[in-house]
Amino acid sequence: MFIEQSVGRRRVVRVAFVLGAIVPCVLLAVFARWRHSSGYRAGLAHESAAHLGVPVAIGAASHPRPGVLRLSDVEVGGAPGKPLISLPRVEVETAGDETRVRLPELACSPGAVGMLADVAREWLCKPARFRRTWVIDVARVTWLLADGGRVPDGGWHLECAAVDGSRGLWVRREPGASDEMRVRIEEGSLVAEGRIDTPLPAPVVAAVFGTAGDWAAVLGPRATVQGRVSASCAGSGSGWTGSVGGVIDRIDLASLAARGPRGLGGEATIAIERLRFDGGRLTDGEFTVVSQGGTVSQELLEGAVSNLECRPGPAYRAITGDRMRRFDDLGCRLVVEGPALSIRTIEGAGLMRTQGLVMLEPPAVPVPAARVAWLLSPAGKPAVPASPVSAWLISVLPDRGAGTGGF
Repeated sequence: MFIEQSVGRRRVVRVAFVLGAIVPCVLLAVFARWRHSSGYRAGLAHESAAHLGVPVAIGAASHPRPGVLRLSDVEVGGAPGKPLISLPRVEVETAGDETRVRLPELACSPGAVGMLADVAREWLCKPARFRRTWVIDVARVTWLLADGGRVPDGGWHLECAAVDGSRGLWVRREPGASDEMRVRIEEGSLVAEGRIDTPLPAPVVAAVFGTAGDWAAVLGPRATVQGRVSASCAGSGSGWTGSVGGVIDRIDLASLAARGPRGLGGEATIAIERLRFDGGRLTDGEFTVVSQGGTVSQELLEGAVSNLECRPGPAYRAITGDRMRRFDDLGCRLVVEGPALSIRTIEGAGLMRTQGLVMLEPPAVPVPAARVAWLLSPAGKPAVPASPVSAWLISVLPDRGAGTGGF
């Protein structure tokens, strides 16, 4: 009897040991192996893609601690093998209704910024789809320019939060910088307010507002922007309404002149004292344009006289008859009031000089602002729109009879 009971107890203990220790260990091992399998990664990628609305691929996944997911070799957006964003490492932590994402580094092109801006707009406008609060910290950002240039930047912090039934987005530079952008939904419109004290590439700023192919392309890939903005947009086709002020630097004059027969070369800076726009079209503004030297074609000088009614100066034509000229400096103040454009000198030094002699003097009276597009149209073609630059200009200049448009 004693022996039978002992054997029975041993069997019970063995079964309990198997069920309570070995089986869970085996299940945990299987689960851990599954978490590192291609099927698990594919499931995570599919779930992320469905949530963000863009393709996602994940190279590896691990769980270093409860509630934390660490991903490696993540690709977001674009076509297979050509992602818009490649992330060596991503850490995602979920707690309650908040998701925190940490990125050690992010290399971002204007196209990638546009994609992220679209996701942010979806988060703002579709609360049923995006229910969670998102907090994203990027330790180091590198901006990738269209000409192959790389611009290193510091860290950025992003919060997408809902408060009292309303939604808002806050982006700021880190650590402790004054650069920030706040976007919210107000009476069905997107409202954006922000300031940039440390210059950002112009194509990146344009991509945030959904206009990457417009004014940023006109200014060239190396142009930078700093300043302030306050604007609103009622819908995707309505354009932005608001005001900006600041400085646009490193403008490529060749891009501005459409690289056509009316040649212009060098770099320029535009200081915007005030600029207001309504529905994507300029209404009034005051700004200065300066350049510390470059090249200008005689044809462009003649176009400034015929289209903008500028007056020839003593050095208007080269003694040698050269059609491509060098200038030492360029400076003018532009004032837009409705459809009228006033062009003035800075400190009375003429609009453009070479070897101390004035090449162009300002017009005596205001001219239609739309004529700027005529000036930058390549010769031998219809005046407007004869190039992407002139087509864009005519869509945003204050001439209600032509174009629709988009700042």
